[in-house]
Amino acid sequence: RGVFFVPLLVVVLGAYGYASAEPGRAPVVQGEPHARWLGSTERLMLLAGVAALFWLFLAVQLGYLFGNLPSVPASGVTFAEYARRGFGELTVVASATALLIVGSERYGKDERERTLRLLTFAVIAAVLLLLASAFRRVLLYEAAYGFTTARLYAQVYMCAVAAGLLMLSLEVAGDFDAGRLFRRAAGAATILFIALVYWNHEDWIAKQNMDRFAVTGKLDVVYLTQELSPDVIPAIADRLPSMPEPLRSEIRDAMRKRYARRDGRRQRAWFEWNLASARARTAVEASLASP
Repeated sequence: RGVFFVPLLVVVLGAYGYASAEPGRAPVVQGEPHARWLGSTERLMLLAGVAALFWLFLAVQLGYLFGNLPSVPASGVTFAEYARRGFGELTVVASATALLIVGSERYGKDERERTLRLLTFAVIAAVLLLLASAFRRVLLYEAAYGFTTARLYAQVYMCAVAAGLLMLSLEVAGDFDAGRLFRRAAGAATILFIALVYWNHEDWIAKQNMDRFAVTGKLDVVYLTQELSPDVIPAIADRLPSMPEPLRSEIRDAMRKRYARRDGRRQRAWFEWNLASARARTAVEASLASP
């Protein structure tokens, strides 16, 4: 609740601040020669060096980045290690690159504007390729072991990073404004976060894992019945009849053990009513009542 409502409070207060500001009150800054302390030659050397380093790394590590290393028997690398390495690399590189480009655009001189923009786009393109590699590693991880909330959150984070990089590209292509970039990136992240909050993603994860069983014959019953919230109960109940024995009984027994002791008959106030909880209670009663 705190993670959701504190950012929401900040957004609402900011909206009221913009609404209450009188037109024309904001000071107009005309040129900032004192702030442009990074010369164009230094910018050119810095961006060229970073771009060359990134693209050389991509060329040398192409097989590692876009291959399927854990599937090689002698590699000694698991899918979990492969995905986590990619996520860590992406986080560090994307953060450092964004800070570098923002600082270069904010404090650098632009006498060689065309060349500097091309180098900046080359750096952003390299980071996007690293992002694609990290996203693909999570897909391989999911294909091997199924879907979890942590893997889904990593993918949502990567989508937010991609949106931020695209917005950064738009700012570099036009008149760069760090404040506008921050507002747009924060808005995109807020939209993704709200969508994740109101989308029953755990229900989707349960459905994907149970449907995956028909193809792979693998299902993590412990994670499905113990690690996810009660929001997944309708999905489990809906697909439970299609599960073979003894797997069906194992899932039903795990659900009974976890939810049968809960007091679902407690009288609730009208403001405590929740659609997902109501569906979960109905599904639990139907599933536990089945033989």
